[in-house]
Amino acid sequence: MLLRTGLKGMPVLQLAQSLLDRFDGWAGLLAASVQDLGKVKGLGPAKRAEIAAVLEIARRSLNQQLAEKPAMNDSDTVKTYLRLHLGGLGHEVFAVLFLDSQLKLIAMETLFQGTLASISVLYLRKSWPPLRAALRRIM
Repeated sequence: MLLRTGLKGMPVLQLAQSLLDRFDGWAGLLAASVQDLGKVKGLGPAKRAEIAAVLEIARRSLNQQLAEKPAMNDSDTVKTYLRLHLGGLGHEVFAVLFLDSQLKLIAMETLFQGTLASISVLYLRKSWPPLRAALRRIM
Protein backbone atom coordinates (compact mmCIF):
# COMPACT_ATOMS: atom_id res chain seq x y z
CA MET A 1 0.00 0.00 0.00
CA LEU A 2 1.23 3.52 -0.75
CA LEU A 3 0.67 5.29 2.52
CA ARG A 4 4.20 6.80 2.82
CA THR A 5 3.64 7.96 6.41
CA GLY A 6 1.73 6.82 9.43
CA LEU A 7 -0.27 8.82 11.91
CA LYS A 8 0.76 10.40 15.16
CA GLY A 9 1.46 7.44 17.45
CA MET A 10 0.89 4.87 14.67
CA PRO A 11 3.73 3.85 12.33
CA VAL A 12 2.91 3.40 8.64
CA LEU A 13 3.06 -0.43 8.76
CA GLN A 14 0.66 -0.51 11.70
CA LEU A 15 -1.69 1.85 9.84
CA ALA A 16 -1.58 -0.36 6.75
CA GLN A 17 -2.34 -3.45 8.81
CA SER A 18 -5.18 -1.70 10.62
CA LEU A 19 -6.75 -0.78 7.26
CA LEU A 20 -6.49 -4.37 6.06
CA ASP A 21 -7.99 -5.60 9.33
CA ARG A 22 -10.84 -3.08 9.24
CA PHE A 23 -11.84 -4.05 5.69
CA ASP A 24 -11.22 -7.79 6.15
CA GLY A 25 -8.20 -7.99 3.84
CA TRP A 26 -7.34 -6.89 0.34
CA ALA A 27 -10.68 -7.90 -1.20
CA GLY A 28 -12.60 -5.78 1.29
CA LEU A 29 -10.23 -2.85 0.87
CA LEU A 30 -10.55 -3.13 -2.90
CA ALA A 31 -14.33 -2.90 -2.55
CA ALA A 32 -14.15 0.07 -0.16
CA SER A 33 -15.48 3.42 -1.31
CA VAL A 34 -13.99 6.84 -0.59
CA GLN A 35 -16.84 7.29 1.92
CA ASP A 36 -15.80 4.07 3.68
CA LEU A 37 -12.23 5.34 3.85
CA GLY A 38 -13.51 8.63 5.26
CA LYS A 39 -14.77 6.77 8.33
CA VAL A 40 -11.21 5.72 9.24
CA LYS A 41 -9.87 7.98 11.97
CA GLY A 42 -6.78 9.87 10.91
CA LEU A 43 -7.10 9.46 7.15
CA GLY A 44 -7.27 12.97 5.78
CA PRO A 45 -8.39 13.94 2.30
CA ALA A 46 -4.91 13.51 0.79
CA LYS A 47 -4.38 9.98 2.12
CA ARG A 48 -7.93 8.99 1.16
CA ALA A 49 -7.37 10.30 -2.36
CA GLU A 50 -4.08 8.38 -2.68
CA ILE A 51 -5.62 5.13 -1.42
CA ALA A 52 -8.68 5.58 -3.65
CA ALA A 53 -6.41 6.16 -6.67
CA VAL A 54 -4.38 3.02 -5.98
CA LEU A 55 -7.55 0.97 -5.47
CA GLU A 56 -9.01 2.27 -8.74
CA ILE A 57 -5.80 1.33 -10.58
CA ALA A 58 -6.05 -2.17 -9.09
CA ARG A 59 -9.72 -2.46 -10.12
CA ARG A 60 -8.93 -1.37 -13.68
CA SER A 61 -6.03 -3.78 -13.86
CA LEU A 62 -8.23 -6.67 -12.73
CA ASN A 63 -10.94 -5.61 -15.18
CA GLN A 64 -8.42 -5.56 -18.03
CA GLN A 65 -7.18 -9.04 -17.10
CA LEU A 66 -10.76 -10.31 -17.13
CA ALA A 67 -11.47 -8.63 -20.47
CA GLU A 68 -8.42 -10.33 -22.00
CA LYS A 69 -9.52 -13.75 -20.77
CA PRO A 70 -10.97 -15.74 -23.61
CA ALA A 71 -14.19 -16.76 -21.89
CA MET A 72 -16.26 -16.97 -18.72
CA ASN A 73 -15.81 -20.71 -18.78
CA ASP A 74 -15.23 -21.36 -15.08
CA SER A 75 -16.86 -20.27 -11.86
CA ASP A 76 -13.74 -18.53 -10.55
CA THR A 77 -13.68 -16.17 -13.54
CA VAL A 78 -17.37 -15.35 -13.10
CA LYS A 79 -16.93 -14.87 -9.34
CA THR A 80 -13.95 -12.54 -9.86
CA TYR A 81 -15.86 -10.51 -12.45
CA LEU A 82 -18.91 -10.14 -10.22
CA ARG A 83 -16.84 -9.24 -7.16
CA LEU A 84 -15.06 -6.57 -9.15
CA HIS A 85 -18.26 -5.03 -10.48
CA LEU A 86 -20.69 -5.63 -7.62
CA GLY A 87 -18.56 -6.23 -4.52
CA GLY A 88 -18.42 -2.63 -3.38
CA LEU A 89 -22.15 -2.00 -3.52
CA GLY A 90 -24.03 -1.55 -0.29
CA HIS A 91 -27.09 -3.38 -1.57
CA GLU A 92 -28.01 -6.58 -3.34
CA VAL A 93 -28.24 -6.66 -7.12
CA PHE A 94 -29.99 -9.02 -9.49
CA ALA A 95 -27.94 -8.90 -12.68
CA VAL A 96 -27.75 -11.00 -15.82
CA LEU A 97 -24.57 -11.86 -17.67
CA PHE A 98 -25.10 -12.25 -21.40
CA LEU A 99 -22.58 -14.61 -23.00
CA ASP A 100 -22.05 -15.62 -26.61
CA SER A 101 -21.72 -19.23 -27.76
CA GLN A 102 -18.00 -19.21 -26.85
CA LEU A 103 -18.88 -17.98 -23.33
CA LYS A 104 -17.41 -14.51 -23.94
CA LEU A 105 -19.12 -11.72 -22.08
CA ILE A 106 -21.37 -9.57 -24.25
CA ALA A 107 -22.92 -7.47 -21.50
CA MET A 108 -23.97 -7.37 -17.89
CA GLU A 109 -27.33 -5.78 -17.13
CA THR A 110 -28.69 -4.98 -13.68
CA LEU A 111 -32.38 -5.82 -13.67
CA PHE A 112 -33.17 -4.60 -10.18
CA GLN A 113 -31.60 -3.92 -6.83
CA GLY A 114 -32.61 -3.91 -3.21
CA THR A 115 -32.69 -6.60 -0.57
CA LEU A 116 -34.04 -10.11 -0.60
CA ALA A 117 -36.69 -9.04 1.88
CA SER A 118 -38.05 -6.41 -0.51
CA ILE A 119 -38.25 -8.55 -3.63
CA SER A 120 -41.70 -9.93 -4.26
CA VAL A 121 -43.53 -11.63 -7.10
CA LEU A 122 -45.26 -8.35 -7.89
CA TYR A 123 -41.92 -6.57 -8.10
CA LEU A 124 -40.57 -9.19 -10.48
CA ARG A 125 -43.12 -8.04 -13.06
CA LYS A 126 -41.30 -4.72 -13.15
CA SER A 127 -38.13 -6.48 -14.29
CA TRP A 128 -39.56 -7.45 -17.70
CA PRO A 129 -39.07 -4.06 -19.42
CA PRO A 130 -35.37 -3.86 -18.41
CA LEU A 131 -34.94 -7.50 -19.45
CA ARG A 132 -36.47 -6.77 -22.86
CA ALA A 133 -34.22 -3.71 -23.22
CA ALA A 134 -31.16 -5.79 -22.30
CA LEU A 135 -32.07 -8.44 -24.86
CA ARG A 136 -32.57 -5.79 -27.56
CA ARG A 137 -29.12 -4.41 -26.72
CA ILE A 138 -27.35 -7.69 -27.41
CA MET A 139 -29.32 -8.75 -30.48
